[in-house]
Amino acid sequence: MTVQPPEMKARKIPELTLHRLCELIPPCTEEEFKELKEDIRKNGLQVPIKLFENKILDGRSRYQACLELEKVGHLVEFKPEPFTGTNKEALAYVISMNVKRRHLSASQRSMIAAELVTTTLGGDRSVKLPTEITQEDVATMAGVAVKMVTDAKKVLSHNNPELKMKVLKGEVAVAKAATQVRAEERKASGKTPRKNEKSEADVATKAYTNLQEKLMDALRELKEVSSLAHAKDYVKKTKQRLDETIASMTVEDKEEEKEAA
Repeated sequence: MTVQPPEMKARKIPELTLHRLCELIPPCTEEEFKELKEDIRKNGLQVPIKLFENKILDGRSRYQACLELEKVGHLVEFKPEPFTGTNKEALAYVISMNVKRRHLSASQRSMIAAELVTTTLGGDRSVKLPTEITQEDVATMAGVAVKMVTDAKKVLSHNNPELKMKVLKGEVAVAKAATQVRAEERKASGKTPRKNEKSEADVATKAYTNLQEKLMDALRELKEVSSLAHAKDYVKKTKQRLDETIASMTVEDKEEEKEAA
């Protein structure tokens, strides 16, 4: 029987648990894991496993592959590497690495991102996570439109684990899933729209018009307390933000059309 040298025995894989941020990322497929495990068996662990707060931040599948290889007597050099950034940086790292490595769809990324908004975060509240994380923050990190995060939050708030999993697996677009959830909620409420009841589009249009009038009043007030030049400068900034928002909405529509196809 072949005896492993002392230095190999010292490489025994330690027992580690997953960090909450790592658990938010959907696991790889069975086929992907099989290919990963075979690659580690042949070439060793090439990408270190990132640890944060003494838990696995990135590398769940690599860690599992190492454990399984160790059980059959194939030891690999375990390469842990601590992540030294902040909680928010750790969050950005997890999303960034998985988007690049896993080629997750916009819907999948939006579902992951929605889990991280602090105002609606569930699970173990004793886990230290970044504070004041907005939908805009996570949308930027995940490279998706804010509306997709809003749709994802709607899906997550609904008691339908199967639908949530379908979006996470890339089987259903998040916009379609959110539409289904809203329809189910309206049906459950027993409310039927009356003929004289304003549609959601009418309500949104009125709200936009009211805000537009308030903006005009604020612009005049700015001119009075400052100067016309100052007011013009803010008009330019507002127009720029509007153009950026329209561009973002255009990209969002294209993403939803692509995923719904």
